Amino acid sequence: MLHLELTHDLGSESCVAGLKRFMARRGVPQRLISDNTSTFHSTLVKRFTSKQPIRWQYNLPRAAWWGGLFERLIRSTKRCLRKSLRLARLTYEELLMVLCEIHAVLNSRPLTYMYEANIEQPLTPSHLCLGRRYCSLQSDTANDDPTNDNERAQILEALQKNELLLQDFLKRWEKEYLINLREAHSP
Repeated sequence: MLHLELTHDLGSESCVAGLKRFMARRGVPQRLISDNTSTFHSTLVKRFTSKQPIRWQYNLPRAAWWGGLFERLIRSTKRCLRKSLRLARLTYEELLMVLCEIHAVLNSRPLTYMYEANIEQPLTPSHLCLGRRYCSLQSDTANDDPTNDNERAQILEALQKNELLLQDFLKRWEKEYLINLREAHSP
């Protein structure tokens, strides 16, 4: 399962805040696997994780291939996100919303090959974590009733912008993800 967390910077305080948000949503993990960025080795982060029953496992320095599948998933997600966002100017809340939707889509991806005569719902990472697939997030603005037309137009414009960004990201990611799968399974 992939977890995307938006932080203000790459500092130790932001890292600890991100870990706290993660644990509040998902519970305390038994093990964390990450690269060797200096933020993860900071005194503040080590002090925070030492109070938790977490075993932190680091990849070898300069050895991204140790992460295998998850490093490839992160790389393709970042690449598609950069291409999709390009020069888009999003507020913190808009970017957070896009990341949450991407999180739901990526964790609803099938983990196995889907045969036509197969089961209705393929096994996904969200099944392993939640016991079900994430909900499909559809924007329904028909029932919204902002107080004025200007506010309604701004809300609709923001939702449409985020929807277009998400669709662009999904097209790019699906294309690159399928190529990565083919490369990973080549004989």
